Amino acid sequence: MKKFSQVLVILGVSALLGSFHAPAAAAAPGSLYFLQTGHSLKGTFLSYWQQYGGLAQFGYPLTEEASEGGYTVQYFERARFEHHPENPAPNDVLLGLLGRIVTTGRAGELPFMHTPAMMNPVTQYFDATGHNLSPPFLAYWKEHGGLPVYGYPISESFNEVSKADGKSYLVQYFERARFELHPELPDPYKVSLGMLGREVLVQREAVKVVKQASYQLSSHPHIYYVDSGNYIGLWPDGPGSVVTSYSVCGAAPLPPPSGSQSNTCEQPMTLTTEVATNSQGSGLDVVFTATWAGTTSTNNQHSWRYHVSDNNHVDFIREEGDRLPVLPV
Repeated sequence: MKKFSQVLVILGVSALLGSFHAPAAAAAPGSLYFLQTGHSLKGTFLSYWQQYGGLAQFGYPLTEEASEGGYTVQYFERARFEHHPENPAPNDVLLGLLGRIVTTGRAGELPFMHTPAMMNPVTQYFDATGHNLSPPFLAYWKEHGGLPVYGYPISESFNEVSKADGKSYLVQYFERARFELHPELPDPYKVSLGMLGREVLVQREAVKVVKQASYQLSSHPHIYYVDSGNYIGLWPDGPGSVVTSYSVCGAAPLPPPSGSQSNTCEQPMTLTTEVATNSQGSGLDVVFTATWAGTTSTNNQHSWRYHVSDNNHVDFIREEGDRLPVLPV
């Protein structure tokens, strides 16, 4: 299989956080302005931030309010707030599922696999996700909002090296957060939330620059979506998956047979974006994977791996898998 080693000089991970800082501005009435990050907090999000722990709990805002996925959202160092007007208060503000986002692709790791219940009185077991929650994380979870704020645990507690300082801490992932045990901190802060908001923004920027770089490479992900073409833009802009389709009938789709509800020319395809820490410990790896059905292929999967390094480069590392269905042009 053909491999490419072309290197592109673009915005790298080391400079990504600088793009989150807005110019200094005076706080509007009824809002708080944070000079540390150059962003403001107002309205419903301000009320939620204050009610559930403020700076100690969520950190500083890293963005202004913006539209994302059909909702108004705002990123903080440790969370993403989402406004869900379809829900009655207080559930009209929810934390984004950042815990699930940053653990995309880790389901096969031991701490994330379903675990039997621990038979002891100080542990709570969650059948919904198959994980235990024990002290000291259990007490923090209950005292700071529980299920509505953090969601279910999606891992057991385990030791993990922090991306922030390179040290190992006891952590546990939840749908909307990561708990970290910091024994070096005063009691109120020994359990802290991980910087998932910051991590997700860095990951999204890494995907963005990889997509920009891919168009300059001699080969990049090709998706045939109804007609032939290059559709790297269809992959999610951050960790996650989207279901699309490809045509098995050639460049132009045919009308569905009489009485059929779907076009038999189009077959489902799942596009997954994954961002992971590089095995070398420097920079991030971005992997685009296509998984499809409706062929006689053995694996029905193909992927492309890129690396965003700390010295402002993107490398196309490798392409592997079962090759996408090839259509006539």
